[in-house]
Amino acid sequence: MAVPLRLTASGVVLNAPCRVYYVSVKGGSDAATVALANQGTSGGTELFGWGAATTVYSSANVNGFIDFPVACYATITGTSPVINITNGPIPNG
Repeated sequence: MAVPLRLTASGVVLNAPCRVYYVSVKGGSDAATVALANQGTSGGTELFGWGAATTVYSSANVNGFIDFPVACYATITGTSPVINITNGPIPNG
């Protein structure tokens, strides 16, 4: 089952194989970005990135979903951004 997660700083989205369905970014006092990597810690291969200008809200439906076979880590930039990521486990079969 997909669940929303709100992040305001870099961190783990899910420390297991997962699927990301939706990402939104709201810039704070400056522009904000989020880069989602296929790893449970910082670094790893970036599979998706998104951004928003200062105080602007921007969202992305990621063409259905993006699979992260290892785990998902979000690297966030900006001052006081708000990032929402809808994610869930990769279904069996």
